[in-house]
Amino acid sequence: MLLSGVGQARSLSRSLIGPARAFGPSCARRTLTLPAHGFHRVSHKAQRVVSLHSVGWKRLLLHWDPLKRFICAARIFHISLSILARGGVRRSHSPKSFEAQRDDVADHFLDSGTVLSDTTNGCRRMGAILPAIEMHVKDAVSALRNGQVIALPTDTVYGLAADACSALAVQKLYDMKGRSATSPLAVCVGHLAELEKYSVTSHLPKGLMEDLLPGPVTLVLQRGEHSFLEKSLNPGLTSIGVRIPDCSFICQVAKSFGGALALTSANSSGQSSTVCVQEFEQLWEQCAYVFDAGELSAGRAGSTIVDLTNPGRFKIIRRGSAFEETTTILKRYGFVQTSAT
Repeated sequence: MLLSGVGQARSLSRSLIGPARAFGPSCARRTLTLPAHGFHRVSHKAQRVVSLHSVGWKRLLLHWDPLKRFICAARIFHISLSILARGGVRRSHSPKSFEAQRDDVADHFLDSGTVLSDTTNGCRRMGAILPAIEMHVKDAVSALRNGQVIALPTDTVYGLAADACSALAVQKLYDMKGRSATSPLAVCVGHLAELEKYSVTSHLPKGLMEDLLPGPVTLVLQRGEHSFLEKSLNPGLTSIGVRIPDCSFICQVAKSFGGALALTSANSSGQSSTVCVQEFEQLWEQCAYVFDAGELSAGRAGSTIVDLTNPGRFKIIRRGSAFEETTTILKRYGFVQTSAT
């Protein structure tokens, strides 16, 4: 015999929001702790199972003003009903079966990325953490087109990205980094053919770009008089660093966005580069979304930065993670190194 759908939904809801009571001041941060049982995600890129606890999903932060508590409880109750409508929970089922359905409710929240901190009463909105998989490319593109900043993985370290052709978005990126506008940002595109919109590539030998990109390399090129880039991006500089990372997710985002992304490492200025999202947790609230691909394996060296502004010559600005491969390719094309690293 089936339990009442409403009663069962209430039970499911209580198991999820039990800690959510009327706490203190309306803007005080509180934590909703979800049950640990069964919370795992499969990283489609790495093909490994990552514990949600390890990627920061176990504790979902909310600002517990009365309206937010009501909305959160109502959403969980509604989702509980929708799950039970697909078959209900029988009295004869074991407690484990009930826990599995409870986890199903929580997973729905995590997948949808709807558990966010609030902006009411002066509280800041906190970015949702979503897995860096194809189904969330549209979320990244939507945020970028709205002039927001996102955090996402690259082929080296985690990065912060914004629309490189928007003055407002570029300024947000500088503000988040705590960086002076005189410190250069790189740009990322999805296709080699797009590089000529933002930089001068006519002096480079045929085939060189294809051999270097995509990959963990930043090419410093002349910006050119007809560059589409926002003027406030790297003001006073005639050159620009361009990237096409060898990372499926960011390339899909760049291609779908259809323009250049201003790109910098996901850390405060002067701090170490980050290889997992927990390492830049202080920046989450300033991001529209944080796209999580687990811990990146390339290390913290970042991309190799090479200056190709002078025909036939190259200068290594930063050794990075692809120094040997990059110099080998450039020398094969007859380039001469102009200075020691």
